Amino acid sequence: MSQQRETSNGTDSTASSTAGAQESATSSWNSDDFECPVCLQSSLYATRLPCGHVFCFLCIKGVAVHDRRCPMCRSAIPPHFLDHPKMIDGHQYNCARRGTMDGYQWYYEGLNGWWQYDDRTSRAIEASFQRDDKVCVLHISGQEYAIDLEQMMQARLSDPMRRRRIKRDLVTIPNKGVAGLSIQDHPSSANNTNA
Repeated sequence: MSQQRETSNGTDSTASSTAGAQESATSSWNSDDFECPVCLQSSLYATRLPCGHVFCFLCIKGVAVHDRRCPMCRSAIPPHFLDHPKMIDGHQYNCARRGTMDGYQWYYEGLNGWWQYDDRTSRAIEASFQRDDKVCVLHISGQEYAIDLEQMMQARLSDPMRRRRIKRDLVTIPNKGVAGLSIQDHPSSANNTNA
């Protein structure tokens, strides 16, 4: 479902509303109500920038690596925003360790360890794996990626040299977080040996 952003005069109603109105509206927002303008899907781990625009956390993280500005209104993204993002509906504590029926999950390798794919991406990879597909192509964080299930590698289609290892492993293994969201600062991280 797409969110309504413009008023009758064409201005961005979210960015022009007061901070108090934004805070009160946050409590009734559901991330399924927002289409991420980067990946064009319902927002996963919905994150609200200070300007009021909402994105998937991983999508805005991917954008911020190249340009520290909101892709919608060009407002600056504060330097430490990605370390302490403003999540909608308390999603910062909802990095659930969901797995397949047999207790497995899909992971990708980052610089400092393994990260769990978001639930939607993991389900898509698992479906391809169960069909014995050799490769599946997925839209992740505004980019198209080829997931090679034989070589267990992920590569960006626009830049095949940007590759990372992937794996299917038990949902209980220590990991860095989910879809770019670190579990280090979460209350549940006391049970995570990699936190």
